[in-house]
Amino acid sequence: SGSDLSYQWYYSKNGGNSWTKWSGKTSATVSVKASATNNGCLYHCIVTNSAGSSVSFTVAASGSGLTYQWQYSKDNGATWVDCKGAGYNTAVFSFTASSTLNGRMYRCIVTNASGSTTSEAGLLTVN
Repeated sequence: SGSDLSYQWYYSKNGGNSWTKWSGKTSATVSVKASATNNGCLYHCIVTNSAGSSVSFTVAASGSGLTYQWQYSKDNGATWVDCKGAGYNTAVFSFTASSTLNGRMYRCIVTNASGSTTSEAGLLTVN
């Protein structure tokens, strides 16, 4: 919610390893026609306004009983701190970026009964 919102939809055909900007999909809702070509596609939308940029980091994992813990680093990955608050424990971690967050790295630890794995880190750049 808010005023002066802009939308841009993205899709992934490889489990979220890379995302493609969906040309012309710039409204609050989008319809996807069910087809074999779209089977397994992932979708997300980035919403922005003049007050700040919305950021989403996404991790893809398969298995049962998965839990997620997002972390950030202020020192180029030397130390990591668990993210706290709403949305830190899901496959998609979204928040509003500000210049104070510029240069932070984010990663996710995915755990189930068999153990855990840590995603590669993504760098946040705020212009």
